[in-house]
Amino acid sequence: MTAEKAKGMNTGRIISIVVGALLIGGVAFFAYKYYNEKSKNEDQVESMDGMTAEIEDLENNLEDYQTDLENADLDLEEKERLLAEKEQLLVDKQKRIDELVRSNKLSRAQAETLRGKVEQLEYYIKKYQGEIAELRAELDEVTEENATLKGQVGNMRGEVRDLKRAKETSDFKLETAAILNAHSFSYFRVKSSGKAIEETRFRRGQMDNFRICMEINQNLAAEAGARDLFVQIKDPAGKIIKDTKKSGYFTYEEQDVAYTLKKGIDYDRTTKSVCVDFDQPEGYDYQKGNHSVIVYCDGYDIGQGKFEVK
Repeated sequence: MTAEKAKGMNTGRIISIVVGALLIGGVAFFAYKYYNEKSKNEDQVESMDGMTAEIEDLENNLEDYQTDLENADLDLEEKERLLAEKEQLLVDKQKRIDELVRSNKLSRAQAETLRGKVEQLEYYIKKYQGEIAELRAELDEVTEENATLKGQVGNMRGEVRDLKRAKETSDFKLETAAILNAHSFSYFRVKSSGKAIEETRFRRGQMDNFRICMEINQNLAAEAGARDLFVQIKDPAGKIIKDTKKSGYFTYEEQDVAYTLKKGIDYDRTTKSVCVDFDQPEGYDYQKGNHSVIVYCDGYDIGQGKFEVK
């Protein structure tokens, strides 16, 4: 065998070894990436379940506080201290969620869901703070009974004003806490077969059958029952798109405001997925650009989204 042939055979073996090593390395890389992603998803699910359980325990804890509030053997300062502890627990849950997001143990979508649950528990805090304020006012009133009649009259007037302001503030906070929240908007073109295809950008010819979906958050402060969602779709110029069969007007901030379509829902204080279908109005042609979607309920703007027509 000549030296040239031996050299060629050695070169071929080296190339084969290098190619084999690259293939093995590639398989190992993708295997590592797969199991790493799988492990990350499992950690996120575990973190989500753990935080959900903690929040539910805190919710039960807050509901049980009513017993402490009605306990005549506990003085007012102790009741205030116990409520402050529960309020701090609420803050700690928010911080814990932020930490889990930073360490990739929660996705941003999971964190948004958990934050929504924590924020709803603020309803209980505001409710009990209002009741303690009333107890404090009653205690002050009894203390002032030992003062002179003139001082009593002046102090009682001040207390009445303070109670009225506290009640107005408490009522406002409770009313605000009861507002529903719409988020996670998604958009679909619906084919004649009924199949819905999610898009973020639509061609003008794809808007004949159009669907808008959203999530309505769980809200423990809101009353359960029937609700009307008023949906506005605005073109790039800000003009509300109307359909003679589905559009109309509703009252918003003491004015009649136009809406594109209306959707009735039965709200049961839990997270709810809602979809509305909107067929392209006869004689209307969508303009190119970003379109806004605004949803109103109970006289409030509860959420906004957008989609693009190209």
